[in-house]
Amino acid sequence: MVFEADGFVVYTSVSGTSLPGDASVKAWKELLAQTGPDKTVTLVQENGYVMLSALTIGTLVVKAKRTANLGALRQSVATVQAELNTTLS
Repeated sequence: MVFEADGFVVYTSVSGTSLPGDASVKAWKELLAQTGPDKTVTLVQENGYVMLSALTIGTLVVKAKRTANLGALRQSVATVQAELNTTLS
């Protein structure tokens, strides 16, 4: 999922997916603001992971199950982040 600075979702890969609430989006934006624009934040949750990565147009959010390979996922997120930032600049 990609959302803009105001929390408006501009892209989601799965139709019918429940969107995060305003409180989650606000908390995610605050976390990213503390880490810097070129960093990725990984949140460990009960049922899986949420990875957040800053983009020029907003924030990339990737949800994954607990069985996911985090190293491979981080590489994929970095690749997508770089491509989107290049394309959208």
